[in-house]
Amino acid sequence: MSCEFFTETNFRARTLEVIEQANVILLEYRHQGFKPTLRQLYYQFVARQLMPNEPPNMRDLAGQWWMLDRSGMIDWNSMEDLTRDLGDWASRDSPADILFGAAAKLEKAALAG
Repeated sequence: MSCEFFTETNFRARTLEVIEQANVILLEYRHQGFKPTLRQLYYQFVARQLMPNEPPNMRDLAGQWWMLDRSGMIDWNSMEDLTRDLGDWASRDSPADILFGAAAKLEKAALAG
C-alpha cells in the first residue's frame, strides 16, 4: 500500500494567492483534457495579467513549484514535466543498477556543464 506525505509549510499571503490562481488555471486545463507545463502555466499568469512577463517571475514560480507540490497544495499530476527523464529505470536489474545509472547521468550532465 502506498501513502503520500506532505510537508507542512507556512506560505506568505502572496504565495497563497499564486497557489489559488494556479489551481484555477490547472482546473481549466484539466476540464479541456490537457496538462500544462510549468512554462505554459507561467504564460497563463502573464496572459491573464496576474504577473508581468519578467525572468525573475518565471524563476520564482519554478523555485516555488517544488515546495508547492511537497505541501500538497498543487497536484504534481496536474502538470506535464517534460524535463523528467524516466529513461529506463524500470528495466534495471537491481536498485544498485538504478543508483549507478543515476550517478552516471549526473556526471554526464556536470561534464556537459
